[in-house]
Amino acid sequence: ELEEEDTQVHYGHSCNEHPRDFKRVVWLLVDALRYDFTIYDESLHPVPPYRNKMPFVRDLLRDRPENAKLFRFVADPPTTTMQRLKALTTGSLPTFIDISSNFNSYEILEDSILYQAKNSRLNVTFIGDDTWLGLYPNLLTKVYDYPSLNVKDLHTVDNGVIDHMIPELWSRDADILIGHFLGVDHVGHTYGPSHYTMAEKLEQMNGVLKSIFAEIDNDTIVFVFGDHGMTSTGDHGGETDLETDAALLVYTPRPLFVPDEPSGRSVYQVDLVPTVCLLIGLPIPYSNLGMVIPEVFLPYRGKEEEGGWDDGRTVDPLSSSSTFKTKVEGFSGFGGRATLGLLSAMKANALQINSYLKAYTKHSDDFSHELYDSLEVEFEEALKLHDAVLLGAKAAAVSSESAGSMLRANLTGSAEAYARYMRDVRQMCQSVWAKFDNDSINKGLFLLFLSICLALALLIDTHRSVELFCSSLAIGLALTLALGLCFLYVIPVGISLNGIAPVITHCALCWLVLSILTHFLRIRHFIISAFFSLLGFITTHFSLLNVVCVVVPFLYSLSLLSNSFILYEGDTVTFLLQTTLVALFVHQLRGCVLHAVGISTVLKKTFLPFFLLMTCVRASKLFHSCRDLQVGCEISSLTLALSAASEFLSPWGAMLRFLLSSVCTCAVPLSFAWYACLLRVKKRNLLNKWLVVLMEWGLPASSLCVCGFWCLQSLPHSTLERLPSWQHVLLPRTVYLVCGTAILLAVFSPYRKWTWILGRTGNKPMDGGDAGLPCKEAWRGEQEEGEEGGTSGTVVSSIASTFDDPAIRVLPLMVVLLSLWLSLTMLLRDGLALSSALMVAQVFLFFCVLSHSGDTGIVVVPSWPLTVVWSLMSMQYFFALGHHATVTSLRFEAAFTGLHGEVTSANLPLAGFLVGLHTLGSQVLFALGLPVLVALVGRHVVVGRDIDGHDCLASLLLFSLQYSTFHSFKMFTSVLAASIHRRHLMIWGVFSPRFMYEGAFQATTNICLLAAYILISKTWTQVPKMKSV
Repeated sequence: ELEEEDTQVHYGHSCNEHPRDFKRVVWLLVDALRYDFTIYDESLHPVPPYRNKMPFVRDLLRDRPENAKLFRFVADPPTTTMQRLKALTTGSLPTFIDISSNFNSYEILEDSILYQAKNSRLNVTFIGDDTWLGLYPNLLTKVYDYPSLNVKDLHTVDNGVIDHMIPELWSRDADILIGHFLGVDHVGHTYGPSHYTMAEKLEQMNGVLKSIFAEIDNDTIVFVFGDHGMTSTGDHGGETDLETDAALLVYTPRPLFVPDEPSGRSVYQVDLVPTVCLLIGLPIPYSNLGMVIPEVFLPYRGKEEEGGWDDGRTVDPLSSSSTFKTKVEGFSGFGGRATLGLLSAMKANALQINSYLKAYTKHSDDFSHELYDSLEVEFEEALKLHDAVLLGAKAAAVSSESAGSMLRANLTGSAEAYARYMRDVRQMCQSVWAKFDNDSINKGLFLLFLSICLALALLIDTHRSVELFCSSLAIGLALTLALGLCFLYVIPVGISLNGIAPVITHCALCWLVLSILTHFLRIRHFIISAFFSLLGFITTHFSLLNVVCVVVPFLYSLSLLSNSFILYEGDTVTFLLQTTLVALFVHQLRGCVLHAVGISTVLKKTFLPFFLLMTCVRASKLFHSCRDLQVGCEISSLTLALSAASEFLSPWGAMLRFLLSSVCTCAVPLSFAWYACLLRVKKRNLLNKWLVVLMEWGLPASSLCVCGFWCLQSLPHSTLERLPSWQHVLLPRTVYLVCGTAILLAVFSPYRKWTWILGRTGNKPMDGGDAGLPCKEAWRGEQEEGEEGGTSGTVVSSIASTFDDPAIRVLPLMVVLLSLWLSLTMLLRDGLALSSALMVAQVFLFFCVLSHSGDTGIVVVPSWPLTVVWSLMSMQYFFALGHHATVTSLRFEAAFTGLHGEVTSANLPLAGFLVGLHTLGSQVLFALGLPVLVALVGRHVVVGRDIDGHDCLASLLLFSLQYSTFHSFKMFTSVLAASIHRRHLMIWGVFSPRFMYEGAFQATTNICLLAAYILISKTWTQVPKMKSV
């Protein structure tokens, strides 16, 4: 940490070298105010809802150019509100990892403009978003805060700011008055910028600015700005121009700006901090890296203490150097004009940055000595040029023409030198502070590689490898403890509390590495023989399907090393899935030819299902959303809810889409109820009767609630605001209650408990008696009683044969899947509900194709191709459900489905679960649905025969390991890509988000695979025990 005396080095320079120009500063932060929202263009036809809605800004710039100036306000990524507020108050550069704190804002302890205001006894009044209280709980003098997390609340915060802003201006109590409007941002999140609600909100902001500016006096300066922009879908968080380009409007009734200079120059958001501090006489925050906005310092109004020059004149315009471009990187703030007032501000700014750089260098070796020394040379040159300007100013006071020419040259050179120095410091800090722990990266890659090798070893012989690996873990633990004791004995060290975590981490890593290596040594001979057996299998069973299913995962993993393939990953996955399915189709045709199957059977049982399956895969691309950096992508109305799709759909089109979505949503639970309950359950009456009720009536009724909720949400926002809160949450909470109850029953009590009364008239099932016994115990007892009475154990064999049916075995898991699917469909809204229904249809067709192959016995499909197809479909529907591996694709509005108002600590877990289900729904459903694939399809297609419960569990374990291994390959290449491209331009926009999403995919997949295995193992192990009675 930096020492306290270091943080005070620059304060004297900042306060003494530039006078206080204004008594009050007003900040009007309009959240997500994109730059083009403030631009008025009469040539636009048609006019989007977000354009030409703020004519007051146009009139102000046209009629009073000396009082107002508009800038393009460039934000540093990540473009989330908390990180932007930190930059706007401290002048520092937030890191990408800070994005995690956007939803749980912590107190900022760095030096900031608010801290300096409190030290200088200035009053700070805040009105608006309560996020500020989490960031600065003790630095605000007066606060009017309003809850901010409910993105569907468009007016509460804005109305609060409007109610208190004018009275606070009249009272003149605040030296710094901050108003934070949230309506524009919430409209973007809820409806997108192209919705008519955005036009209404911008028109409201236009009126608010007009009324506030009418109350501003000559001693006050107003800064109206956005903290970030928004994408075409209303999201933000990334680094595209739409997200980083906000607007900054500066206004004061006092003449301040040069009228003939156009607006629109780009400035960094961190530049606001030193500008505001010097205007009101505050020290610049210690860690600031921003540079003053030169336009507000051009007219020299103060007194230059070094030279005593005090005639208040503005120096004549000077020609601009080529160093000064209109882009923010080049800096052209004064457009060829420089004044002593501007140099005074830039000197104070440069002194602050230089003192911070010196203190930082004393405590860190991040900066190279050569680069630091070159920056010090630049700073000294700038100071020398400034001294020359002061001497020239004295000479110009006695009307020397040559002295005036030299003054103009020195003014330009000094301003350029200060700007170049501060720009170079910022660039150096940006490059150095993006540090990477190469040692941890290499350890992570090595551990991932070992885990993949271990998975492959386990796949060779699942039963034997699992048993051996358990003993290898014990051996590895013993070796780790032995090495640790030897290390402590040979090299005695003292471990502090702060060093315990790294020691534990390294010990755990050593344990895993030693265990895996031990395991490989113990099975080395088996691996060699299995390798040659695999070569022999490939040689004798060489086919297009086997080749494709080896090449496709490799190509998919390899594509993650390229940013272009990641940008269009949805198209890549669809292409690879279609390729694999074509190979599977060829494999089936080959089997039909070899077995002389008739052409009509081929067309009906093979060609038609495959054609429909490929149609579903192709149709899923209609639901892909656009992401940043994609070229030529157009937003599909199918990815938008009805409330946000008014620009794309006519009233009849919206009604037709709603009806189609409702029919598809209701058809899935109705079909399941017909298939599972009527045909499978009622004849044998084995399932829990309450679970049967939920399957027959509860889940279909919940689908109607889902459709009703969509209909309610399509109402105009003004109508929704008038509804009581219980009407907002009744339907979704009903869905949650029914689905949650169905999941609990399916997990903990899926089957009924029976006693069987055996008599001469036959077997009659009934409740009661000894029903408290588990079913298998009751059956065992009843069989013994039957044998004593001379009756054969037909009851036991009948129940056992019932449980032999794979549909009965996986029916509880299918209830879980349907409940999660229904909840996910409600979160996706009516547009993407079509994609969700298409996913069910595609899986059903895939089952039909494989079941036909197994039933006819003409084709035996290896397990790996099935795993590849299943894994690709899980990724296919990640994109087909409207997602991308970006920060902006996270749909936080899902957290408010069924939760009206603010997200509190009590309902935060549910809100997080809803966002996670919306984002990772396809990963959850396909991982949990893997036992269904094994039970309904894999038992026939893989082995070509019926198998008992233990064999099913072995097959499930095999499929689960293969499925996890497929995702592990992707995980490894994602980490490798982020490591290789860590200095790439797209690291934060492409590779880093893709790496984080892949980590979420891997964790979710493994958790769901484990949960599915535990849930299904209870049922699948019952049948052998009953048969053994």
